Amino acid sequence: MEKENVPPYEVRITPDHTDGLYAAGEKALFRIEYFRNGKPCPGQKLEAFFHHLDYPKRRKNLVPFLSSRKAKTLSVELEEPGSTVLEVYPLGKTGRPLRRRNGAGRSQYVFFSCGVIASPEKCLPAMEEPSDFQRFWDEGKKELAKVPVKVLEKVPVELPEERKGKFLAWDMKVSCAGPRPVSGYLVMPSDVASGKRKAPVIVSYHGGGVRSAVLTFQENAITFDVNAHGIPNGKETSFYRGLSQNELYDYIHRGVESRETFYFRYMYLRVLRAQEFVRTLPEWNGKDLILSGGSQGGGQTLVGAGLDPYVTLAHAWVPALCNLNHYDGKHSDSWPCPYYYCEKKGMDWNKVSECVRYFDAVNFARRIRCEIFLATGLLDGTCPPGNVFAAYNVIPSPKKTIYTYPDKGHLLASNPHFPARLAEVLAHAARRG
Repeated sequence: MEKENVPPYEVRITPDHTDGLYAAGEKALFRIEYFRNGKPCPGQKLEAFFHHLDYPKRRKNLVPFLSSRKAKTLSVELEEPGSTVLEVYPLGKTGRPLRRRNGAGRSQYVFFSCGVIASPEKCLPAMEEPSDFQRFWDEGKKELAKVPVKVLEKVPVELPEERKGKFLAWDMKVSCAGPRPVSGYLVMPSDVASGKRKAPVIVSYHGGGVRSAVLTFQENAITFDVNAHGIPNGKETSFYRGLSQNELYDYIHRGVESRETFYFRYMYLRVLRAQEFVRTLPEWNGKDLILSGGSQGGGQTLVGAGLDPYVTLAHAWVPALCNLNHYDGKHSDSWPCPYYYCEKKGMDWNKVSECVRYFDAVNFARRIRCEIFLATGLLDGTCPPGNVFAAYNVIPSPKKTIYTYPDKGHLLASNPHFPARLAEVLAHAARRG
């Protein structure tokens, strides 16, 4: 019998509120247990401290202690709205935190963490939206409308053996305003492609970086997976690495001193065009238009749901691009962290601040009327939970839900609660015909 693959040492941290949600002024209690080779182990020196994700990282309340067979409990007063993280470090014989090598071979400290958030309903947008925000994007729609929705390329894609006969797939290029087309993989169940039935459409968007679209298979839906940059799909890894190191190296802050030149302007218009395109498909059931994406893709999902009244269901997990002006020395903005690059590149602070107001996903969230699911990891320093809640709190839809995960950070793979709702929607659409 094979041995279980357990880490040589592990700290398990559990908050007394399992969802990590508290009220400001309330005390959070953390249960801490130390294990070695999967078994409780007393006598280990541990060190803990608290810090805030919504503020620039700073240590607070340093606590040294020894592990015991009974769980240790630490508490912290949650003084104000926002996120608090407890980090626990096992100490070596010298009294310094233990280290081990990561997957890249680099030595790093070993620590274990758990996050909570206080009064998330009070986490609000850092700035009001521009008075001409809607007009700006209406002009963007007009620019997009000047380019007819046209399929530029539709190339059949070879499917894995187990999918053949069940699905058909194409590498698509669709006309769009701006320098690049919409580019993605379109996948349909075979009976939908043959016209025997119609189906909902799921459009999915990508997180930050440079990569190909991916093939996504759903028995009861058409899927359109869109790469973020309108680039070719299905190339070797070296192709995308080359783009990320050269042509698209600095895309996240390119042109950020002007709303007309900021890179995300045409990315957002590609989002709209992707959704316009799938609505032209004769195989679409004409009713269910579903969006999904994480991180940058979560931000795109908020944009797409906010600007497109045809969207019926949206799923944005650890969404980026929220509360981009939440940076004043006391708070942290979300990815792509425009102020970090503003300082690094010597850009004009005032111009950057004005520009990003037109691309803040919070302002698109104000327009979302469809059913929507959000998710945030309470350890997420890339897109701090307070900024995600700032978007969630202004969504006017009566059908909105957000899930919090105290033990997850930005690498939350998806919202584990969303698939059940998606299956329900797709099953209902299938019965409806």
